[in-house]
Amino acid sequence: MTHALVERLNAKLRAHEARQLAMLSGTEHGQPPVARERALRMRERGCVLFPSLSVSAVAAFESKYAVTLPSEFREFVTTIGDGGEGPPFYGLLQLGEPADAWLGDNAFQNLQKPFPFEAPWVWEDEPVWTPEKIALKAAAFDLHGTLALGTDGCGIYWLLVITGPERGNIWQLCDQGVQPLAPQRTFLSWYEFWLDGHEDWWADLEK
Repeated sequence: MTHALVERLNAKLRAHEARQLAMLSGTEHGQPPVARERALRMRERGCVLFPSLSVSAVAAFESKYAVTLPSEFREFVTTIGDGGEGPPFYGLLQLGEPADAWLGDNAFQNLQKPFPFEAPWVWEDEPVWTPEKIALKAAAFDLHGTLALGTDGCGIYWLLVITGPERGNIWQLCDQGVQPLAPQRTFLSWYEFWLDGHEDWWADLEK
């Protein structure tokens, strides 16, 4: 199943790159500003995705941090590409690359710890803060059980859950709280949804 998804993504990536090049060359018109902006960012980077990693390189990362990456993400970085264009506004991070200096030292040290959430939590609405809630919020920002995939800026981070019941799913972390997507999406579903031109990550909440 994962292999079929990877093959489908590869085909869509080739079509996506062709569309971007057509827009930049002026042969495709009527595209929304966000699509043209994405194409310009792609040209600035010089590629859609960075070269994929060897299986041994990914295994070395897993060994170093005592984790096993979700299979969809593992196959993506070993067969499609290791970071580059993607749903995060500033691009999909390469494996081992911290989201920014602020997360820095916390980026990978807590990967093996349990991810403590199974439901969204908007902590800015909390009327009372107990020591347990303070510790839980700290665990979110210390990336317990999550791999940061990239940032939209303004303290908004995309996370891939590595441990616990939510393993393999995508969550978003920001100053106001932490939440899964709605509908829930795994890594390949998240990437393919974006590649198809969609960015309404919480459509089910609007129904």
